Amino acid sequence: MLTKSSTSKLSMMRLLNRSQFDFMKGRFVALVVSVFLILIAVGGFVQKGQNAYGVDFVGGDLLTLSFTQKISENQVRAAIGIPNAGVQYQRDYGNNREDLTIRTPSDQAEDAEAALMRAHPEAGFQRLQLDKVQAVIGGEFKNKAMLALGLGMIGILPTS
Repeated sequence: MLTKSSTSKLSMMRLLNRSQFDFMKGRFVALVVSVFLILIAVGGFVQKGQNAYGVDFVGGDLLTLSFTQKISENQVRAAIGIPNAGVQYQRDYGNNREDLTIRTPSDQAEDAEAALMRAHPEAGFQRLQLDKVQAVIGGEFKNKAMLALGLGMIGILPTS
């Protein structure tokens, strides 16, 4: 157990004044590891294609529905018939309910909603919200994000 007299003699400067860390010695190894990890991340985005970006970047519709009877996400995907549509349930703790969110390409949310209501009328779907995001806005977000990433990469490059 530490006593007051032993802790008063212990100071941070005393611990660090004899330390000799050569952080710059490993800078090239750190640079290679950083570039390697960044290339892996970029490769992941390239592999996923447009699915790597949310509706804010590529444009599209975001439909939120309430329901009285929950059906599986696979049943929702089968009913709407839109390939690569994003389907997920989200819990709204403020209202103590769960909502269904469907992300579709532009101008396909109404068709998806109608198809889902025809296929599963027992679920009692009701529209809560429909957001439409234009690809122009998404393109601007994507360009600014890529610029920020590029500037950040330049900022971490070694100066010598």
